[in-house]
Amino acid sequence: MPDELSHAPPSPLPDGPEPLSLYAFLASLLADLRLLVGLPLALAVLSAGLTLLGGPGYVSESKFTPNATRGSATGLAALAAQFGVSTGLPDAGPPIDFYAELIRSQEFLGEVAASTFRLDRLSRRHEAFTGDLVAYYQTRGETDQERLRRTVEDLRTSITIRKDVPANLVTLRVEVDRPDLAEMINRRLLENIDTFNLEKRRSQTSAERRFVEERLAAAHDSLVEAETRLRDFLEQNVGYEDSPTLRLTSSRLQRRVDLHQQVYQSLAQACEEARIDEVRDTPVVTIVDSPEGWVKRERGLMRNSLLGLLLGLFAAVGVTIVRDFLSGQRRSDPEAFERFRNRLPGTVGE
Repeated sequence: MPDELSHAPPSPLPDGPEPLSLYAFLASLLADLRLLVGLPLALAVLSAGLTLLGGPGYVSESKFTPNATRGSATGLAALAAQFGVSTGLPDAGPPIDFYAELIRSQEFLGEVAASTFRLDRLSRRHEAFTGDLVAYYQTRGETDQERLRRTVEDLRTSITIRKDVPANLVTLRVEVDRPDLAEMINRRLLENIDTFNLEKRRSQTSAERRFVEERLAAAHDSLVEAETRLRDFLEQNVGYEDSPTLRLTSSRLQRRVDLHQQVYQSLAQACEEARIDEVRDTPVVTIVDSPEGWVKRERGLMRNSLLGLLLGLFAAVGVTIVRDFLSGQRRSDPEAFERFRNRLPGTVGE
């Protein structure tokens, strides 16, 4: 009896869900060609239809390059460094990455969205309009701030920025449903970039001017002090040429006066340059290609159709995976499946 128990076959393991192998999945996917082919084609056709119904988009493109920082600013920063003082001023213009982030920023686009645009009647589809982009897009929201925020999000999706770092060139593209509006938005973006740069430049030059004026006043006091000490020495030592010690002291005092005079003259010149730069309206970006006159139509039919095709393919694969998983669960536990099916609406009491 013990031998029979020891040689008894092991009890079978409870049935579990069959693992979903790759070949089984591919076979299931190819078995339903209507799903594999029909769903991607349907979404591609739907995307193409929506693109055609939406009408063409109009793209306005411009290019600009940041100018180098003014030579006076660099000179003043170097002059401040000679005194061991940091002005916090950059030695070179901001990189093009800065402008790309500036254009996409919430506050920058908010100013553009709140600007007033005056559009003439172009066709039956493009009527005359005067107002901001919030009114043009008829953005909905409970508050003005929410409507502006949503308009900024829509505006951000219509803007494309390409950066050419070796050429130091930024390409700005704006795509909307009107050619004149595309040009105006692109031009407004360029104007706001220039305005931002000028305001930043004026604040920098004001800081430079104040710094140099402070150093100029200190240099003037030091010069006056050195000249006073030299004058007192000469008054007290009329015949100092006959004494080697007095001649050495006179030379040392004279060198100190000469040094303070050189520093004072350099600071006086830098101060005049800073005062001139503070009122100078020199743009710090150069527009290579203006947005006017270069608007082109883009429907994006091929792009949207391809996206619909890929989305349909992913959806067909997802449906196949879920279907095979549920079939395996049904075969492994039919009683639980029946209880689940009986609890579904319309099947209670069957």
